[in-house]
This record gives sequence, C-alpha cells and structure tokens, in this order.
Amino acid sequence: MRLMVVIPICYLLISAAAGFESHVDVYSNIRPGTANKAEVDLNLGEPLQKTGDQEYEYAPPRAVNDTKRVVVSYFADTRQVSRIDVYLKAPLDAELLRPQFGTRVLVRERGNGEREEIFYPRLRALIFNGASAGAPVLAISYLSPRLVADGYVERFNDFLRDKRYEEALTEADKAVLVDSDYARGYVAQGTYWVDQKNYDEAIVRFLAAASTKYPPRYKAVAHARLGMLYWREKHWMDKAPAEFQKAVSLAPDLDEGHLRYGEFLEAQKQNQQAFDEYSKAASLNPNNSRARLAVAAIHFGKGEYAQALPHYESLSQWAETAPGARDEFRAEVYYRYAVCLSETHKGPQAIEAYQKALQRNAALVDAYNRLGLEHKAAGSFDKALESYRSGLKIDAKNFPLNHNLADALLEGGQAEEARRQAELTLRLKPEDAAQKFQMARCWGALGKKKQTLYWVEQAVAAGYKDRARLTQDRFLALVQKDGDFKKLLHEIT
Repeated sequence: MRLMVVIPICYLLISAAAGFESHVDVYSNIRPGTANKAEVDLNLGEPLQKTGDQEYEYAPPRAVNDTKRVVVSYFADTRQVSRIDVYLKAPLDAELLRPQFGTRVLVRERGNGEREEIFYPRLRALIFNGASAGAPVLAISYLSPRLVADGYVERFNDFLRDKRYEEALTEADKAVLVDSDYARGYVAQGTYWVDQKNYDEAIVRFLAAASTKYPPRYKAVAHARLGMLYWREKHWMDKAPAEFQKAVSLAPDLDEGHLRYGEFLEAQKQNQQAFDEYSKAASLNPNNSRARLAVAAIHFGKGEYAQALPHYESLSQWAETAPGARDEFRAEVYYRYAVCLSETHKGPQAIEAYQKALQRNAALVDAYNRLGLEHKAAGSFDKALESYRSGLKIDAKNFPLNHNLADALLEGGQAEEARRQAELTLRLKPEDAAQKFQMARCWGALGKKKQTLYWVEQAVAAGYKDRARLTQDRFLALVQKDGDFKKLLHEIT
C-alpha cells in the first residue's frame, strides 16, 4: 500500500525486500553495480541527454508521477551502473526517509550547493539542496557497493596522508565489508600495513586483492605491490618478476605496473627493458613524476639532453608545488632542467633555471659553475665572476670553478688578475694541458711573447691538440706567425 504523503512512487519501485539483509536495492529492474548501460536503456528508454562524463539523464519510468528526472552514472572501466539519482518533483522531509535506510555512514558535498547522506546496510543516499539541517531532500539515490567502497577508500587516503592511522585502517576495513568482491579495499588494507612496515600482513591483503572478482586494474595494482614486497623486503627474486608481469598483463594501461617493473629491471641491470617500462608508464600517465624522473635520468645519463628536456621541463613545473618534496630534490630537478636548456642552446631559460636551483640549494657548486658559463656566453662577465666566486666560497679547490674564473677574468679584460688566477688553478692540477694553454693565453694578453711560447710548448707537451684554438685564439696572435710556434703545430699534425 502506498503512503501517499510520506514516500514517493519511486521508492516503491524497490524490488528487494525491506530490512537490513539487502544491500543493493533495484530501481525499475536496474541493479547498481551489475546492470550495464544497455539494460538501463531497455528499462528507461534512450537517454535524454549526456549530463557529464559517464552520466546520463533519463525520463522517469511510466506511471511514475512524482519523479522529475532520473540521472544514471556509470563506471568508466566496466560501463556498469555506479549510481541512480531519482530527482523528485516535490522535496521531502529527510526524517521520513532516514529510518527506512539503516545507518547514516557518510556525509559529503557534491558540489553545486548539494550535499548527500549515504546509508548502510541499504546502499542508499539522500541528496539535499544545501548544508543546513532542515534542507529538503531533492533526490533519492540507489548506490552500487563499489561506489560506496570508493568513498571509504578516498577517506582512507586522506587519513593515511594525515597520519591518522587507526582511522585510516577502519575506512579500509569498511571498504572491504561493503564490497568483498572489490579489490580496491584490500589494496588499501595492504597499503596501510606497508606503511606500518608489517610486510607479512601486507602480503596477505594484496594476495586477497589479487583473488577478488574485479576490477583488473586494482588486481594489477595488488600484483605490482606484491612484486615490490617480494623483491625489496623478502628478497624472493624468483617470485617478484612473475608478479610484475601479471600486473602489466592484467592492466596494460596501468602506469604503476610499468613503473614498478621498470624499477625492478633497472636494479637487475636490464637497462633497455627498464627504459621501455618507464617510457610506457610516463606515456600512460604524464603526471607520474617517478616515471618521468626515471626516463629523464636515463636520457640525461646518456647525454641525450634534447630528449630529457621535455621531461625535466614538466618535472620542474611539478616541483614548484610538489607536496613534501625536499629542497635538495627540487634543486636537482631545476639543475638538470637547466643543463638540458644549456645543452640545447637556450641560454636565458637556463640562467633562470640555475637560479631556481640555487635558491633551493645554495651549496650546489656545479650550478654556480654552469651559471657562470651562461653569463659569460651572454657577455655578462661581472655576473659570471660573481657566480664563480660564490661557488668558490663553498669549494675553494674546485678546479672547473677556478679555471673558468680565470677565463672570465681574461675575457673580461682583467689580464693580470686572470694570470694570477691561472697560476693558482695550475697548482691544483699541475699537469693539466688545458690549464697550461690558459697560462699561454694570459701571457699573450699581457703581450709577453717569450712566456706565451713557453706555455704553448708546455701545453702541447702535456697533450694539448686543439689546433683550431691554437691558430685562432686572439690572445695568441703575437706568436701565431712565429717559426717556433709553427714547429709546435707541425708536431701536433
């Protein structure tokens, strides 16, 4: 018998028995969590319009006169119904409905000024227009177990991030209780136990996740994390690869599976295979910073700066706001980005990136050196000198900084100071051919032919073989037509 004032017709469309035994109610022959779009279209007709990603509006069932519209949402991976929202023509008092659904277990904002209350054991929800206690009910919702479990896992993630461990575990347990066939709740439990360093318990939970009915994606996550535990914590090198392979086979589009497999392969010195897995992870999810770091680092290590550049560009933007990232890490990202810019002839951008690196880590000596080189290339000798001297305050015996300081002094017109600096640098590496060549340049700038020839001879004897620089360097002009100089060039040839 219909209660004309209290309960709308849409509520009477429930085919499941009343009481706490039933978890999922059926609306117009549609069971959330199992019905797909084809079934919905057969029962409600073609959708009136698409109202959002995986969300469609339908006309109410025939003979239902108190329903304004029906909105059905689907899971993107399975196309099964995640929820059905039945909007009412006339708002209802929530107190007339709450007792019939069970216990209110979640309250959350939906956006657009709407709020919802979710109930258990009947997986239902009430949607309100506004947050006030007396706000009217706009819609009654039918929920799938997976959707409710997702809500608990999201709360788990929030609690775990805030280190509210007991509350986090409770939310993960709720997700499993609501939908024991859904892998994600078990994955959350396993993640909790990994955080607590109870790896045996974590393995039990991930194995449970891998044995659930659905979905492949979270089952793959479980396999990937089992692989990591078998590898890093248990050292079961025979079992770990199989888990990684199951992960990438079950969910080829899961970036985490490829990332973790890549880390394992890199540790086994299978560098090309590791690079392939990292690249897949980064292409599947450009926001996977660990994958992009790995791809970028491999290119960087090979000197493939043009290929590394787009990755470090993205990572440098991410590093600006990355939560929990240490300044040293941010500095290294900016530094490598700057090196890639330098090596691809993007000087002004490189200068800015080096400066960012030094703001994060003022002890990054190599950044001072490279920043000085960029300033020198731009003709800003004063800034170059400042960079080199700043670096030398941290590492006074750094050979590249000392060498480049002498060079900047020379190029900037301070020949005598450059000569003194070059002598100091030579004491750090007395047999360095390039430094002996620099000594020759300094004496040439001072107009001392005899000393210039002497140091050219010393440089060639030490192995200096850059014929082009010997014949074209402007500071050696006073000896380049000299017979003894030409004999030295002949020796090089």
